[in-house]
Amino acid sequence: MFKRLNLIVFVLIMVASLASYSFGESKNDVKGDSQTTKSQTAELQQKCDKRELFKDSFASEQALRVMGLAYERAADIQVCLNVVNDIIEGDDKSWYQEWRKLADRVYARAVLEEKNGHTISAGESYLQAANYYNMSSFYTRGNPPPAETIEIIKKCRESYLKAIPYLPNYKIEPVKIPYENTTLPGYFIKSAHNNKNKSPLVIIHTGFDGTAEEYSIWPGFGAADRGYAVLVFEGPGQGSTPILQKLYFRPDWERVVGPVIDFAVKRPDVDSTKIALYGLSMGGYLAPRAAAGDNRIKALIANGGILSFWKGVAAKLPAKMALNEPEKFNAVMAKASQTNQFVRWIYNNGQMTFGVNDPASVIKKFKDYDRYDYNKITCPTLIITNEGEKIIEKAGGPDELYDTLTCPKTMMVFTYAEGAQLHVETAAHGVANSRIFDWLDDVFAGKPVPAKL
Repeated sequence: MFKRLNLIVFVLIMVASLASYSFGESKNDVKGDSQTTKSQTAELQQKCDKRELFKDSFASEQALRVMGLAYERAADIQVCLNVVNDIIEGDDKSWYQEWRKLADRVYARAVLEEKNGHTISAGESYLQAANYYNMSSFYTRGNPPPAETIEIIKKCRESYLKAIPYLPNYKIEPVKIPYENTTLPGYFIKSAHNNKNKSPLVIIHTGFDGTAEEYSIWPGFGAADRGYAVLVFEGPGQGSTPILQKLYFRPDWERVVGPVIDFAVKRPDVDSTKIALYGLSMGGYLAPRAAAGDNRIKALIANGGILSFWKGVAAKLPAKMALNEPEKFNAVMAKASQTNQFVRWIYNNGQMTFGVNDPASVIKKFKDYDRYDYNKITCPTLIITNEGEKIIEKAGGPDELYDTLTCPKTMMVFTYAEGAQLHVETAAHGVANSRIFDWLDDVFAGKPVPAKL
């Protein structure tokens, strides 16, 4: 039986995203969307909630996350829907097997296309394979990382690297960024049509999960299309770094981004006077920390914004038990993990990315990601929130970060009405690119920073 999807509504949302990308979106139009009445928003929310791909809304968002890259030719929607239909609800092994089968099949197709000289087809197929491999390992996390996770992170990167020569619209350079006694992996990206001697730079990083390959595709390609040089990197705890290098999350993100900027400004094709930092998801906490410690950052994007990651965690989970009665907490979470896929994932992923061995230790690590001295941020800052946000908590979230900042700042709300209500605009890349990068264009053009969009 096909799982709870109104395909027509989903396609309409994707078409709306494509329309806003193609024809632009005036600020008046955006304002109109944001002024949807509360009753209209509630009605839209009810309709969307009825059309989840899985009973678990978090799993639904991950499936939409894969499909969203269709905007960049890195997925086929109906192919992904077939996979969703075959996945056993809440079964981590089934999730891995079905996405892995698709990734292997598309990778094999890419190899054949490349062999036969169909390079554009090969490039798109390798890109899709990278996307599908990336998602296949989403629920196979832990410390030490499972063998499947190690294999998949390598296959994802291999597929992306094989795609690079055959993507005619982009110049993509794999880079290794010097960091302490090792390096951080990343990609430097420009549009193939960008012939500027120096381009403004957007530095992009993920948050609690995600890879440089994924974030190169989105939002990286969207930034490059607009004439920006783009540097996407994986910091400690992100992407491949905890799996292949045993680098784990650290709260003082300014000590991570600093070396990345040092690396970038040495490039002759980067305009060092126009550097933007763009952090997504948990990166919406990490990026502001970095901007507070480095005035070379001239624009900041926090998607979604987080004042205190710890405050949000403490509002949702029995944090006091984790701190004061860790054995009891671990027992409670072990029982919950047997039936709750999200709980199982957050602790398995947390143990892998923080380098710890039990759920209570993950919570203790989160405690270090608390409120910081954000008054040190002086650059124009974009704080993003979503009407349908289910991952970032209101406690310590975007509104509190916005109210704390004293720099020029904008609050940008993505709505149900425009189909971009989910966490970091999942599957609404067109409207996200338009609104976010239009803001950045205006900032670097010296235009006034609006309070709200």
